Amino acid sequence: MKYLMLILLVFNASILLEAQKNEKDSAYKFIQNLKKQAYLKHAKNINCDSNAGSMLEERICANLELQRQDSLLLLEFDSLIKEFILLKDFKRVNKMKAAQENWEKYRFSQCSKIIDDDGGSLQMVLFMQCATELTMQRRKEIKKWNY
Repeated sequence: MKYLMLILLVFNASILLEAQKNEKDSAYKFIQNLKKQAYLKHAKNINCDSNAGSMLEERICANLELQRQDSLLLLEFDSLIKEFILLKDFKRVNKMKAAQENWEKYRFSQCSKIIDDDGGSLQMVLFMQCATELTMQRRKEIKKWNY
């Protein structure tokens, strides 16, 4: 188990460092890579409603919550875009898409400040918690724009 954790730490640190090198797509790719982490295969055995847990459990729960919030944000954003398309307001559609892309970069850059070169488990949990919090805030903003 310790060997697996070490592999995960090194793997996640390398993902983050690679993502930082290619800032154009890094925000989107990094969040997508989090959804593919090998440790998530243990998610079915984890109770995220419990306060007690190992670092792996905390990491799984933080990852799952980020995925949930990110998915909800995408649904709400897509709904907003569809409303603008129905109104044939394509200028606003383009502005909203550009704004969302800029926000994704902002979320990544803000939360990346937490992580240093070793990218340990706690840092990754803090990154995901930061990204979740910003995603929840963004969802509130998107809801305000919905008619």
